[in-house]
Amino acid sequence: MGINVTPNNIPDIEYMTDRLATLCRIPSPSGDTQDAVEWIKGQFEELGYKPVITHKGGLLVTVPGAKKGPERALSAHVDTLGAMVFEIKSNGRLKLTLIGGSPWPSLEGEHVVIRSGDGKRYTGSILVTKAASHVWGQETEEVGHGASYGIPGTVREFIAVDMGCVGDGLLGSEYTVSICAKGGGGPYDVQLRKRLEGLCEKNNIAYVVDIFPYYGSDAGPLLRAGHDVRCACVGTGVDASHSHERTHKEGLLATARLVTAYVLSE
Repeated sequence: MGINVTPNNIPDIEYMTDRLATLCRIPSPSGDTQDAVEWIKGQFEELGYKPVITHKGGLLVTVPGAKKGPERALSAHVDTLGAMVFEIKSNGRLKLTLIGGSPWPSLEGEHVVIRSGDGKRYTGSILVTKAASHVWGQETEEVGHGASYGIPGTVREFIAVDMGCVGDGLLGSEYTVSICAKGGGGPYDVQLRKRLEGLCEKNNIAYVVDIFPYYGSDAGPLLRAGHDVRCACVGTGVDASHSHERTHKEGLLATARLVTAYVLSE
């Protein structure tokens, strides 16, 4: 099995969406991503690569380049939002604590799967008991670990492949790839960002450049850990982030085309 591309290096969108849909059906809340990581590992092995699972549970895949030189890295987190059981009440119901930043009102009524300590699975739904008490607020990106570990010291450029925000005052949409100029931790590398913009222009890839002041990606923990790398962040535009999210094949394809163009560029 391989990933089909056209002579213009355009990825196969049907292959992408089929694999994405399968991955999204595998429960993988932060801290409990083993099933999803093992599935992705198998996908890379079918493509002929030799992925390695790190001690912390991340997946590292090396793709040899045509030339020797400064190495590049791409990251995408596999963990999702979720919850943990905080208390078993006297009536048998469960009190939950959130994993990640999803607001409780967006979760009310959602069906859930609860995995017990012995591996058994139970189904249920989320109900709010006291609405007035709401507090708003990579394998562990959703809780801030990101790419703080596991990146080879020989890497000199790092692209976090994440998502672009859609909303008032922003340019992004579900039909484009968003290039983030500045996130919650400050500006991304301007030289690398301009190279990505140039690749979009050269290859007729629909893109926007936006600022997301409350946004974090895998790149932030990488830089805070002291890595000497240039970082950028890209991703398809996603509506209703951390709620019932929505995007479009065109946005996914634009993101994949930009990543492909970057990997193959000089």
